Amino acid sequence: EAASADLFAGAPFFLSEVRTTPKGALNAVSALLRTIGAEPIPVSAEAHDRIVAKISHLPQVLSTLLAIQNAGNMSFAGPGARSMTRLAASPFHIWRDIFMTSGALPEELRKFSRSLEAALKALESKDLQDLLNVLHQSDFIVAREFNAKTKFDGTRSYEDRGEVIINCQLIGKIKPFFEW
Repeated sequence: EAASADLFAGAPFFLSEVRTTPKGALNAVSALLRTIGAEPIPVSAEAHDRIVAKISHLPQVLSTLLAIQNAGNMSFAGPGARSMTRLAASPFHIWRDIFMTSGALPEELRKFSRSLEAALKALESKDLQDLLNVLHQSDFIVAREFNAKTKFDGTRSYEDRGEVIINCQLIGKIKPFFEW
């Protein structure tokens, strides 16, 4: 009932060759992945570890901490908070091994911590420009990376957060706030 024939359709699938990878194995696995609709992406083991620390391990930690931060108040939470804390219910036994072996996660946590400190400083100093830069930077990222229906070339007209931003050259006008 929960099975889906298109589970891997368009999904990126990292392949990392290591010293013991048999000759031709990457090509064979790549072909298999393409037949189920996945997109094989060859990356070094180091690049894989850095990427998954950003897109998987860091969100797990943040979700867990957000759930703890909101303990006793989640019954009042709307869909945004519920969505952001969903990962916190992941089984510990899965994450225990990942946390113990992820060499890239500590650096990603440090980067995120610096970004949180910068956001806190902007909030405490009521620096509206820095806060708007954060919002605009996130708009750019979401439009570029998550909205497949929108072709985003760095110039865009849209209305968001009560503001109209017309043909902004976003990359050039937005002061970077977070580390990439």
